[in-house]
Amino acid sequence: MQLADTLSAAVLALRQGRPRDAVDGLHTVWSDASFAEAADLRDLRARVGSLFAQALLETGRVAEADRVCRDAVRLLRQLRDADGLREVRSLQERVVRALAELAGVEKNREEAAKVAATPLAVLLFTATTDEDQARVRVQKASALWTLGQRDEALQLAEDALVRAEAIANVTWTVFARTLLAEIHAQAQPSAAEAHLAAALALAAQAEEFNLV
Repeated sequence: MQLADTLSAAVLALRQGRPRDAVDGLHTVWSDASFAEAADLRDLRARVGSLFAQALLETGRVAEADRVCRDAVRLLRQLRDADGLREVRSLQERVVRALAELAGVEKNREEAAKVAATPLAVLLFTATTDEDQARVRVQKASALWTLGQRDEALQLAEDALVRAEAIANVTWTVFARTLLAEIHAQAQPSAAEAHLAAALALAAQAEEFNLV
């Protein structure tokens, strides 16, 4: 297939909402040495770069999207293409937001790993109230769930729910139920729906709508 045909097919896939189908074709065009060296096609190459970055972003390949987007921006600056820069800037903002979200997710996983690795007895050492006892269990259960340790998370979340309900604590009862709803979502959707409905009802009754 000629480069132009490859590009056309990739652009069509992207416009039709099929970024995964567009990535390989756009990569082929973007990486073509003769295309990259053609001085009279630099404006087109910049456009291909922005489309490639968009496709990468929409398939979750954020770091790659960032690199390609930066290359496109540098090329547009060299061309003094103000209109092109404005278009790519909006894409670059999306990439930056996605990078920030990934950084946040990674930070959360690191924090969750620390909590999950700490024995429950240690975490409970300073839990002097019944509310603290429920809170610590919910937080450790959430950390375990984040790391994919479903059975341990489920057991601890259920324990937390019993303790939170025993002292009629709205906050940690709602958090325990929403966590249980998430844990049960795939394997037991009916149980997940029941936990979520109960959490919503309790939050509404207590006028604590920010909890869910």
